[in-house]
Amino acid sequence: MNENKAFQWIFASGLALFISLSFFTNGIGREADSITHFLISYYAPKHPYLFFDHWGKPFFTLLASPFAALGFSWIKVFNTLQTFLSIWLIWKIGLQYRLKRLWMLPIFILVCPITWQVNFSGLTEPLFASVLTFSVYLILKNKASAGAILVSFLPFVRSEGLLILVVFGLYFLIRKDWKNLVLLASGHLIMSLLGWPIQGEFLWVFTKIPYAHLNPIYGKGTWDHFLIQFHFMHGPFPYALIILSIFFLIWYYRNKVIRELFMNPYFYLVYGTSLAFFAAHTLFWALGIFGSMGLTRVFFGILPLLSLMMLDGWNELLDWIQFRKSALKNWVGGTLFGIMLVFPFLDNPASFKLKRDLFLSNSAQGIKDELVPWMEAKRNEAHLLASDVSVCYFLNQDPFDSSSFSSPKLLMKFIQEKKQGILVWDNWFTEVEDDLAPSRIDSLVKAGHLKEEKNWVWKNENVSANYRIYRIQ
Repeated sequence: MNENKAFQWIFASGLALFISLSFFTNGIGREADSITHFLISYYAPKHPYLFFDHWGKPFFTLLASPFAALGFSWIKVFNTLQTFLSIWLIWKIGLQYRLKRLWMLPIFILVCPITWQVNFSGLTEPLFASVLTFSVYLILKNKASAGAILVSFLPFVRSEGLLILVVFGLYFLIRKDWKNLVLLASGHLIMSLLGWPIQGEFLWVFTKIPYAHLNPIYGKGTWDHFLIQFHFMHGPFPYALIILSIFFLIWYYRNKVIRELFMNPYFYLVYGTSLAFFAAHTLFWALGIFGSMGLTRVFFGILPLLSLMMLDGWNELLDWIQFRKSALKNWVGGTLFGIMLVFPFLDNPASFKLKRDLFLSNSAQGIKDELVPWMEAKRNEAHLLASDVSVCYFLNQDPFDSSSFSSPKLLMKFIQEKKQGILVWDNWFTEVEDDLAPSRIDSLVKAGHLKEEKNWVWKNENVSANYRIYRIQ
């Protein structure tokens, strides 16, 4: 079987598997952002302003909404299509640059733990990856104007798109490509005009950026955080291949490496973009700025580019072994390939957690099986206050209908105005995000403003999730 046939077989098998898993697993993503993006996409036709909700990411909402309308399984299909579009595009890039062993590209992505964590969710990273990769592909195919226009919408998929615009802007600036430099403003101009009537101001795309703050609301970490976490994101061997690819780049060009990085389109758009993305997130987390939480899943957005770097490292390693001792190439290559396939299934911090990544967590299952039936039996149509939007998801509650749902941040207003309601308190979203500590809740209970009606504790791996229901009196 030749390389193209091998790629096509792996691609088709992987796509069929991922689409099947989208329907036959009941996970809703590991984080609240997953279900929130789904709910925004699902309810956007009912509440059109959601199409221009900056946190929800308008370009994502626009494309994902038709899929979300069919249910959560379909938004997982949407993300699967984005993942495999990215794989197809990096294969096309590899063909253009005559890279060897292209059949490895889908394997680098499909055995990566973060692929399984992100793909089967409502998160925005897969679309970010496909838009970024498509833009790189277009520019490398000498269709720079189309690439510039497409990448200009990236900030409306994820906020890191602003960083990518700076990277691409520098690329066009170095080449004195003024037309395409200007075209990078297309996304902001179009979105500004479309959202102006709803947002009430032309510059809403800048003034309403949700992460435009420098205070470390989620804390901050160390400078080596992502250097360490890359091992858990990809496994040790793919991580080593990324490092090898950078090493060989430096080795081949030595004191000309900076020039090659900036003047060679492939190196700049693949290596330069990836390194800038990594450096920026390292800076954001070390300083605790722009709402950074030190999350590793964000790197799925550049995983296709990283996979090209992995392939470069793989090719250089095997070619180096063949040059030194050709008899060892197949043996070493086969052994390393086997380790890469087996490692994610071993009991280690970088391994797959199929129950965790593909199925409902214990707390989500508890909400579905215990909390929601209780609410349906005893809520009596009372106004709902909840921080965890998965409660809305399982209740089929529209979280954007202010006549029946509110944020717990309005709890004191309800108490002061003597409004009736039900509060679903939890020990992460309500306590941390909405700043309602248990001590504050207890004081309201003692004062007679709240009455506790139900209390659940569910164990998620090493963390306990506590959910309590209070009736506002």
